[in-house]
Amino acid sequence: MFEQVSGASLGLLRILFGIFMLKDFMKFYNYFVNSLSKSDFLITYDGFHWLTMLPTPLLYFFFGLMFISCIGFILGIHYRLNALFTFIGFTYIFLIDHGHYNNHFYLYCMLHFFFLITDANRWGALDKQTTSSIPYWQLFLFKFQIFVVYFYGSIAKMESDWFQGFPLRYWLHMVSEKFGPPISSFLQTENAAYFLSYGGFLFDLVIGFMLFSPRLRRIALLPVFIFHTSNHFLWDIGTFPPMMLAICVIFFLPDWPDRAFNYLKNKKLSIGISFIIGLSLIVGGTFFYNLNVVLIGTVFGVYYLFHDFRLSFFKWFLPYHPQSISNRSNKKEYIFNWHKTVISFISIWIFLQLTIPLRHRLIPGNPSWTGEGHLFSWRMMLVATTDAVKMKLVDPETNNSYPIKFEAYMNFRQFRKLGRSSRTYHRLAHFIRDEAIKGGMKKPIVKMEIWKSVNERRPRLLNDTTLNYAEVPYVQFVPSTWFNNWNQNIDPLEFREEKFIHWEKLINEYSAKDKELKY
Repeated sequence: MFEQVSGASLGLLRILFGIFMLKDFMKFYNYFVNSLSKSDFLITYDGFHWLTMLPTPLLYFFFGLMFISCIGFILGIHYRLNALFTFIGFTYIFLIDHGHYNNHFYLYCMLHFFFLITDANRWGALDKQTTSSIPYWQLFLFKFQIFVVYFYGSIAKMESDWFQGFPLRYWLHMVSEKFGPPISSFLQTENAAYFLSYGGFLFDLVIGFMLFSPRLRRIALLPVFIFHTSNHFLWDIGTFPPMMLAICVIFFLPDWPDRAFNYLKNKKLSIGISFIIGLSLIVGGTFFYNLNVVLIGTVFGVYYLFHDFRLSFFKWFLPYHPQSISNRSNKKEYIFNWHKTVISFISIWIFLQLTIPLRHRLIPGNPSWTGEGHLFSWRMMLVATTDAVKMKLVDPETNNSYPIKFEAYMNFRQFRKLGRSSRTYHRLAHFIRDEAIKGGMKKPIVKMEIWKSVNERRPRLLNDTTLNYAEVPYVQFVPSTWFNNWNQNIDPLEFREEKFIHWEKLINEYSAKDKELKY
């Protein structure tokens, strides 16, 4: 862990990561200023309910600081200070609201923290450095975290819905409209859902081991490229696919960027230009979701590979023999006075990362139904839920009831994510209660009726409708007990092009009983 290695690959990752974070900060700027700041209700996380939205003038200052810090982070100017600002800033953005939770934003928060405590400015930075080497544990942190993302993603997929092709079957049918035949026709088939379900499971299961293996990492690069490139163009998941491609740079020899520059300097100008153009087109096309540009960039890359047929470029980038790794450093012992502190931190971090994703095993109920333990567990693309919610406020003195209009308190993106962790409806009920008390109502009553469809099954009633949720205590970090029982085998999975037919039947049935029922 304390062997000195080149900081080149980590420095290159700092530059690539900073570029993607700059793009995400820009997207969050538009969302926060134009939408989230106008919401009265924020779905904060347990332990962080004290966080509040910054006033709009401070939001401009906050994001301006993030843009400047991100550029300084990329260039390696006042690196540690800018790494601290970007870590705090992105973590604040992440924690302020459930509505924009994504597994990769959770990953980005951890990567920001890793950059804060490592020396990623030893290469490719404008800050003057006395050495370009780093201890190997700094690379290991990044490698291990990526391994966890992949491996626990496969563990989460070990359930019957995924292996029956759901919810991919519906999602592929919807995204097929973005492509022309024959791709669109294939994506609408059952075979496509099974191929991507089983293929995705096997990829997540083995790719982390392959990237760690000196013998297999050269083979792993191709499926990694195909997997994340296809994800990028199929699903709207932001910078995650290109970021996962970029982070592969740390799985190879730590000094490979230096070797790459030296190698290209000795080649013909036309070859170097072809390689640079091809790489730029692939990166740019991926960044801006343009598949045609990626294909053109690949043509330039193929020309380069055929011209240098022996592929000597890959002999140092993708070492085959395991013993070649031992040549990556000068064997100089890394002098560090806090060995035990570092090893203790790494050990604790490994323990947490291996146990937190499994916590839902100790919580009653199915996480796809209750949402308990669903977050922070790498349960990626497993569940498509549709919720129908009716909430009303009752004045016990007059017995008048008032239906709650959710759009008055939150945007649609927030509402859509409420069902991902269903106990957040409970917090919303307490928010409505507190607002009613502020308005002069005494001991208000809040009633909820929540119907939920998991992976387009028949909708079922999620909660106990007899409770007054204004009086039901919300206990942080403790699972809720007001969920109705649910068994996913009760309602068999079935693909329907008109997936909302179950909801139409339900609405027709209950509209006859309750004329005020609104979804």
